[in-house]
Amino acid sequence: MELSEVQVDALREVINVGVGYAASSLNELVGTHVSLSVPEVTVLAYEAAMGRLAELGWSVLSTVQLQFSGSIKGDVALIFPSDSAVKLVSLLTGDEGGNSDVDGIRAATLEEAGNILLNGVIGSISNLLREDIAFSVPYYSEGGLPAGLGGEGAIHVIFARARFNMDEHEIQGEILLFLGVGYLEALVLALDQYISQSV
Repeated sequence: MELSEVQVDALREVINVGVGYAASSLNELVGTHVSLSVPEVTVLAYEAAMGRLAELGWSVLSTVQLQFSGSIKGDVALIFPSDSAVKLVSLLTGDEGGNSDVDGIRAATLEEAGNILLNGVIGSISNLLREDIAFSVPYYSEGGLPAGLGGEGAIHVIFARARFNMDEHEIQGEILLFLGVGYLEALVLALDQYISQSV
């Protein structure tokens, strides 16, 4: 299913609302200014999305993922190259240590930051749909793309570039929303209503 430019713009706007809530929460959590934005959103077939992820050339991935369910259900993940994840954790914690390994404390920090961001995004989509969406506990992993992410039924992936700005540092990651049959269509119907109300 291909979205129109207007629909993609509306989807990016909805996601950015959620990202804005997440930025406010992170600001309170770390006590420093965190700017978050999603300048680019693309809707791809599952295979094309996996190909695009591979083209980024990120050999070691740091991933925070969770499942959501309700009027739409699927998986959502925040993915960074490992070195960017370490840098983000250093900025969030103020730890400038030379240890490049993501140890337990750093993993917990990433998990919490990812949880805040992903809950903000899914919460904004929940508001768009005017339906409650339940979330699972977030899960952090490092290495390749986690096995089973998106499940067997994922046919569409919303690929959203996340841009973190902190203390004049910019870090980019990717937000991936995996949706099965029928769920993108439900989201598009809600987007069309949102667009008509915005005119």
